[in-house]
Amino acid sequence: MTQECTEVMEVRIINKETQNEAKNYKMIVDVKNPDKIFSVVSNDYKIVQHADVVKIISEAITDLGFEFKIKNTEMGAKGKEGGRLRSELKFPQVTSSIAGEKIQLWASLDNSHDLSTGIRLEVNASMPSDDTELYCSEIVSAEVNKVQHKHTKSVDIKILEDAMRQGIEIFRTKMVAEFQLLADTSMNLDGAKLFIEEMIEHKVIANKYLVSISNSLASANITTQWGLYYLISKILYKEVTSIDTRRNNARA
Repeated sequence: MTQECTEVMEVRIINKETQNEAKNYKMIVDVKNPDKIFSVVSNDYKIVQHADVVKIISEAITDLGFEFKIKNTEMGAKGKEGGRLRSELKFPQVTSSIAGEKIQLWASLDNSHDLSTGIRLEVNASMPSDDTELYCSEIVSAEVNKVQHKHTKSVDIKILEDAMRQGIEIFRTKMVAEFQLLADTSMNLDGAKLFIEEMIEHKVIANKYLVSISNSLASANITTQWGLYYLISKILYKEVTSIDTRRNNARA
C-alpha cells in the first residue's frame, strides 16, 4: 500500500534587496526540489502531507475489516506537478443489489499543496460497468458522505477517518434503502419524459444529452424510477467516456 508521494516544507520569504522577511507569509515548496514553489500562503496555513492522508484513510478502512483497492495519482499545473493528490478507492465487499443491479461503494480523496482543493473526501455509490465505475452523479443521489477542510491550523486529518466510517454506515443503511425505494416506485413513459424535462430545467442533466436520452427512452421498457435513473446513467457514462476517448486520441 505504500507509495512515494511528493513531500513539501515551508520556507521563509526573504526580500533579496532588503533581506527583510515577509512576516505574514511563507512558501510551500518541494522537499526534493526547493525551487519548485507550490504556493505562497499565510502563516495560518498548515501543511498536510499527501502520504499522511493516504495513510489515515488506508488504516481506517483496514481497521474496519474491509478490503479495498486504491489508486494514487499526483497532478498539478506545469511547474507544480505533484501539487495535488487524487486517490480513488473501491470497495469490492461493500455492495448491494438493487433490481438485479450491483451497487458498489467508492471514494475519492484529494489533498493539495497548490491551494486547488484543500483536503476533501467524497464517499459515493455507483453501478460498476465491468471494471469501470458507472457514475450516477446526483441523478441517483449517489453522494453518500463528504468532508472538506482548508489547510488551516485548526485542520485535523482525523476528520477523514470519521467521514469514511460514517460513509460506509450510511451506504449500508440509508443509501441502500433509498435505492430500493426507487426500484419499488412505478414510472410510465409520460412520467419519465416529465422527469427528464425537470432535470434539464434544473441543469442536473445538460441539454445536449436530451436527444440521446429521448431516443433511448422511446425503445426502453421503463417501469420504475430506478430503471429510468439506470438508463440515464448509462447514457451519460457513454457520452463522458466518448469525450475522454476523443481527447486522448487528439493528444496521441
